Amino acid sequence: MQQQESDTQQAARHTHSNLYVANLPTSVDTEPALRNLFSTYGKIESCRLVRNSRGDGKGSFAFVKFSSINEASAAIAALNNAQVGTSVLEVKVADADAGGPRLSVLTSQQPRLH
Repeated sequence: MQQQESDTQQAARHTHSNLYVANLPTSVDTEPALRNLFSTYGKIESCRLVRNSRGDGKGSFAFVKFSSINEASAAIAALNNAQVGTSVLEVKVADADAGGPRLSVLTSQQPRLH
């Protein structure tokens, strides 16, 4: 059985500082609240909160981009698996940098009524 990398080691081998955040508590319901949660760990260049369509907070996630990889690594080390309210956060390096190619998002279209 292979030993898993620590969160800090995993973050250190990435080349960008864009983080994916899942399992957000319902109290983190605005981008300023998201910034407040992460700003302790460094300068935030951008953040985006993605809410579910039901508006109940479940299934919401976010992207937080720090100005450096070291700041992003500090946020991962401090907040991944941390309990915030009634939720246990998942914080990891995003699959792509926010400044890189746009990620396509699949959306279902509502049928048109004629």
